Amino acid sequence: MGAPYFTALKISGYTDLFTPSREVHHRIKNNLQGITGILRQFAQTHPETSDPITQAISQVQSISIIHGLQGQAVAASVRACELTASIAAGIEALWQQAISIDIPDDWTPCIITESETVPLALILNELISNAVKHGGANGQVKVTLRLELNPCSIRLTIKNNGLIPTGFGCKNTTGFCTGLQLASSLLPQTGARLSWQQHEHTVLTLLELDPPIIQLEQLTTFNTHEH
Repeated sequence: MGAPYFTALKISGYTDLFTPSREVHHRIKNNLQGITGILRQFAQTHPETSDPITQAISQVQSISIIHGLQGQAVAASVRACELTASIAAGIEALWQQAISIDIPDDWTPCIITESETVPLALILNELISNAVKHGGANGQVKVTLRLELNPCSIRLTIKNNGLIPTGFGCKNTTGFCTGLQLASSLLPQTGARLSWQQHEHTVLTLLELDPPIIQLEQLTTFNTHEH
């Protein structure tokens, strides 16, 4: 197979095999946005499906955010802080509920292991969405990101008004929303811990991440300056 075959491949569009990965991520993001558009149109035509369709839109949107961030980075790596802030912003716009994001100015960027980006994005989406749906109407939802004593460990805290059902926990999501069941099932067995605490009338959702799920960012990973 010589030059004519290669030319035929180019003409038929197979040059996409050689498309830079950043462009691929951009195209995937656009395709996922097209899917959310279809889902929105369906929800408008069938208002009775609005809540479950909005939940599905939020899930697809969280994966789209990953490809948007990967398309911006030189090494297609995703920062934990940027993923958290982007997903929270998407949920805020989708559910029309204020979400406060608290990330220190001197934050040391951590990147997420590539194989865990989609599960972690879906977990974050479900945890923040759950806080909005069950406690957002009575007050603002607040998401806080902090480094732990170990520089490669971070703790994400989601705060909302509400009460935790008796006996509820990561291993017992019976009777709770399917979103939390999904988050629990996607939680990596190593390097991630999910728990809930009740402080008076406030629920705290705690997601702690360690290596190998995350690692400190190398200075050469990104071509944009940390804000």
